[in-house]
Formats: sequence, structure tokens, C-alpha cells
Amino acid sequence: MNNTDICNMALGAIGQGRIASQDEESEQARNCRLYYDLVRQNLLSSYVWDFAERQVKLALLDVETAGWDYTYAFPAAALIVRGVFDKAGAWKKDDRKEEFTVISVNETQKGVCANIKEAYCEYTADVENAAIFPPVFCQALAYSLAAALAYPLCGSVQLQQQNYQLAQAAVMQAKYISAIQDEHKPDWPDTYWRRRF
Repeated sequence: MNNTDICNMALGAIGQGRIASQDEESEQARNCRLYYDLVRQNLLSSYVWDFAERQVKLALLDVETAGWDYTYAFPAAALIVRGVFDKAGAWKKDDRKEEFTVISVNETQKGVCANIKEAYCEYTADVENAAIFPPVFCQALAYSLAAALAYPLCGSVQLQQQNYQLAQAAVMQAKYISAIQDEHKPDWPDTYWRRRF
């Protein structure tokens, strides 16, 4: 599966034929180029997809931010930062969320503010290689793209709504499958068990 295959799935869903490449000069290809990356990035940002999650040690910036001890550079490959933690707390980041915020340091750079020294973060990467997308994510992306393309190419609000509904169903299925593979430490009710036994 590649980007063109996903575009062709989307075009097929709205009855607009096929393209040989996103680079060709057809109306269909021009619209695919216009919408594909935006739809892909929005879909990636909407959930903790296992294939797109990364961890990295944050680079400290020489910036003071009121209310925060440290300001770090926003990871270059990140779409969204999901959590900040120190190295010792990496294994228990699901149990103890550290406070952080994302700011604009200037017009070209974002920062991550936290009160953790030598912080790491978990983030969703801007994954472009469709070859590593799971099949169910490809389906969700194709229907999401079809919903975006339906009005510009067909002038049909009905087709747009139909594909949006199919996209939502595919997204729910993709999230379910992704969640099955996620391993988390069980949060047992310790107080209850201690009192009962």
C-alpha cells in the first residue's frame, strides 16, 4: 500500500476513477495533493496510534517561561506531544502524568514547558510512509480523504456525508484494533483489596 493506492481507494469511494500518481496534472491528482497530507496528519493526531508513537529526550532551550522551570524544543518530527516524563518515570507514565504545556517560542519554533529536569516526551510522529500503515488505518484514511474530496470533485454533500460516516466507522475499528495491542499496567484498586482481605 502506498499514497497513490490510498488516493485511489478514496477516489473510488466517490466514483472518480483512478490516478497513476499524485504528481500527474489531472483534477483528481491535484485535489489529492491538496488534501492528502492534511487529512493524514489530522487522523494521526486524533489518537495514540501504535505505529506512530515515539519517545525522545527533549533538547533544553535557553528560554525562560514564567511558571515553568524548563523549556524544551518541540520535537521536529512530532505532530502532537502526548506526555512528558523523566527517565525513571518512563515505565509508570500511564499512572503519573506530569504537567506540561506547548508554547510558541517565536514565529518559527514551538517549545515544551515542564518542571522536569532532563525530560523525555512521548509524541505522535508525522509518519508519511504508507507502507507501514496497518490496513485498517489505510481504510480509515481513504474514507476520510474521500469525505474531503467529495464536494470539490463531485459537488455532492450527500457523498461527503456518506464517506464521513464510513470514515468514522473505520476510525473506530482502527482505534479498537490499535488499543488491543497496547499494553498498560493494570490499575488495581489497592485500598479496596487491602481492606477486604
